[in-house]
Amino acid sequence: MIASVAMMVVGLAASSCIAPQRSAGVLVMASGADLESANPLVTVHPLSRQVQRYALFVTLLRYDSTLVPQPYFARRWQWSPDARTLASSPSRR
Repeated sequence: MIASVAMMVVGLAASSCIAPQRSAGVLVMASGADLESANPLVTVHPLSRQVQRYALFVTLLRYDSTLVPQPYFARRWQWSPDARTLASSPSRR
């Protein structure tokens, strides 16, 4: 009886170490700090700012040193012929 209980405990402990299966479109991000706020104007902790900058509020474009738009999250973009719509393709980082 004790042997079977011990085997069950070992089996449960071993199965709890297996990571759950996730689909290919799911990103899991670990951080060393709690997110202080979703508002970047009031966040002061450096790790919280990194979560905001690189996970929550990723921009499609970034400006280079001469203020020319460069792709960031978007790989490419194209204006419609009437210049009213901008279509972009997100990157696969």
